[in-house]
Amino acid sequence: MQTKNTNGRGVLQRLYSLTALLLCLCALPMRAQTDTARIQGTVSDATGAVISGAQTTVTNTDTNTIVTAISDDHGNFSLNALPRGNYKAEVKASGFESQAQTFTL
Repeated sequence: MQTKNTNGRGVLQRLYSLTALLLCLCALPMRAQTDTARIQGTVSDATGAVISGAQTTVTNTDTNTIVTAISDDHGNFSLNALPRGNYKAEVKASGFESQAQTFTL
């Protein structure tokens, strides 16, 4: 009486299934490149202590479009989907001198 060793075949079937799964995952749509940028950061004072509730205003100096963000309890803020252009950013917080900077995206 002969017995077949199916253990090797089971391993190969699992390997083929895993390979097929990986190929399917690779075929998922990729995120497209965009023509916009994101600015994110943390507002802090000269000692490094974070400042919550600080207002960051970013103005596109080419179009005069203004976007604003308020820093959270950890001093973090984020401004998304900013188109290319020239900008001025200004940060204001109660009890602090405002700070401004120009830049290009």
